[in-house]
Amino acid sequence: MLEILGKIGFDWQVALANLINFALVFLVLNYLVFKPLKKVIRERQVKIDEGLENADKARAALVEASSKKDNLIRDAYQESQDIISKAKEEKQKVIQSAEDEASQEASKIRQQANDEAEMILKKADQDLTQKATNLIIAGIEKVAEDKITQDVNEKYITSLLQ
Repeated sequence: MLEILGKIGFDWQVALANLINFALVFLVLNYLVFKPLKKVIRERQVKIDEGLENADKARAALVEASSKKDNLIRDAYQESQDIISKAKEEKQKVIQSAEDEASQEASKIRQQANDEAEMILKKADQDLTQKATNLIIAGIEKVAEDKITQDVNEKYITSLLQ
């Protein structure tokens, strides 16, 4: 077989040398290139796996944060509605209190006005009575043409008024 191969230009010594060269180049490449390259590829794969795992965690955290955000917004909206409702109730109480206070103040003012009017009427009545008495006395003095003493005058006036 070597003869046949020799006729077509095959030299087993060259083939053996090529095989040894190939094995040496393979070992050198394996040691210097393939092992460091495999190590870099493994490290890269670990980083990719960590990145994917972190992305999954981030996605889950985003979903959870979104849920919390929705809950917080819902709670804040409910709380704002409660505050608005309480403020409206408080407004109504304040308005009612102010109306009651204004009504009481108006009643006091009316009562004071009535009291003042009554006092003015009493004063006017007293003044009118005094003036009428003085006119009656003056008329009696003219008729009697006598000067009546103060005591007699007062007795006469009181008897007339009763």
